Amino acid sequence: MKRAACMAIALLCYFAFFVSFVYFVGFLAGCPALPTHVDKGIAAPMGQAIVVDILLIALFGVQHSVMARSGFKAAITRAIPAPLERSVYCLASALALGVMFALWHPLPQVIWNVADPTGQAIIWILFALGVGTVFISTWLINHFELFGLAQAWAYWRGRDLTPTRFRTPLFYRAVRHPIYLGVWGLR
Repeated sequence: MKRAACMAIALLCYFAFFVSFVYFVGFLAGCPALPTHVDKGIAAPMGQAIVVDILLIALFGVQHSVMARSGFKAAITRAIPAPLERSVYCLASALALGVMFALWHPLPQVIWNVADPTGQAIIWILFALGVGTVFISTWLINHFELFGLAQAWAYWRGRDLTPTRFRTPLFYRAVRHPIYLGVWGLR
């Protein structure tokens, strides 16, 4: 039962992160169907919006960095099964993004605008390349291990997870962290 529960929890965490990533893409794209996006959220004066948004982005960055530390991983695996450590990390990332989406303060005035259709097309192409870079990069290094499913699957099957050997495929040959590069290209 414990193994099946771990697998179910890992799947739920993966789903939560997947939904938050899809929302993140729409959020940055300014998708009008979403309740919040970069240009739609809690109205506030410029200074307050800047401070709140920086704090929200920092919340995600701090969560991401602290939970990636080996000391934190050792501590959390005393409270949860080790095969769920990565899944919980992904869930915490999804929750941090959810807080950012919910509390986002759009800037009250336009900072920059590209009216030229060619310029707009170039920006959308760069955006699509950023999304593609993020998505492809996760598969290059083992998507299922990155998001905790491989660990839970191995545990469910009663096997040890074979340690991933360090590799530098495609984007990783040129950039240490192409996922961050791809996110940078999203906006």
